[in-house]
Amino acid sequence: MPSLRDIEKTVGTIWIDRKTRDWFLAGSPKKKAPQNADELNPDVLKEIDRKGAELYGRLINFGHYDLLCSIYPYCQKVLGKMWELVAEQYFKDYPSDHYNLNKICRHFPEFISKCTEEMKRYPYLAELADYEWLELEKVEDGTSIDKAEDVAIDSLEMISLYSPVVNQTLTLRRYEYPILEITSHFEETNKIRRKFEKEPCNVVIYRDPSTHKVRFIELGNVAAAVVEKAQTERSSYQDLLRLAIEMNPGKNPQDLVVQLLELIEELQTDNVFVGSSKKGD
Repeated sequence: MPSLRDIEKTVGTIWIDRKTRDWFLAGSPKKKAPQNADELNPDVLKEIDRKGAELYGRLINFGHYDLLCSIYPYCQKVLGKMWELVAEQYFKDYPSDHYNLNKICRHFPEFISKCTEEMKRYPYLAELADYEWLELEKVEDGTSIDKAEDVAIDSLEMISLYSPVVNQTLTLRRYEYPILEITSHFEETNKIRRKFEKEPCNVVIYRDPSTHKVRFIELGNVAAAVVEKAQTERSSYQDLLRLAIEMNPGKNPQDLVVQLLELIEELQTDNVFVGSSKKGD
């Protein structure tokens, strides 16, 4: 008698793997069996209803396919006719392992980074997938955004006394390709542009506490370093100023103070920083 594990593996493979299902539904010994057919229990195969297998297989494929499309529309657009096969392979390599259906798609950026042919053709694809996943992740992020004291950081005294509070939903990514330019291109045209030159960029992705919408903002190298230091360490504005000076040894420190104050105001306005707290509080 086949074990429960045999039944689960055999039926699950028939439902999820299209090639194996097509072979099974053909019912012909002349048709070459797929590689994984040897792992299927023949006693279980005899008992599987072909119409049921076809129906459930289609429903599962449609459901998985639609889910992946809804999360990664730009990747689907790029891959075009290859998308369906890529999607099918993904679900074979990363079967469902989470009660939240959306999260079964979370490994897609990792998966696509290992797809040699697709990455050779579209080398920005893994970063595009990461960008698209982060958007959903921020939408579903239940983290509370706790706004801190709103004070004017407009003097050397305030710079030394206060530290910025970084938006608790924020993620900083350093991409090798101009990811915001790429997504804008796909929004504005139906034409697929295969090649984009490498152009490193820093992008912060976070949920805005005022609108609750997900925002993507590109930052310069100094601004990105300032945000990263503020997020990973409890740094005063004075500490951040030192960092800016270290990154710009040839610039006048007084000019850098003015520029940092302007940067702080922009980051506060954009809700990248959500207020300030006294150092030591």
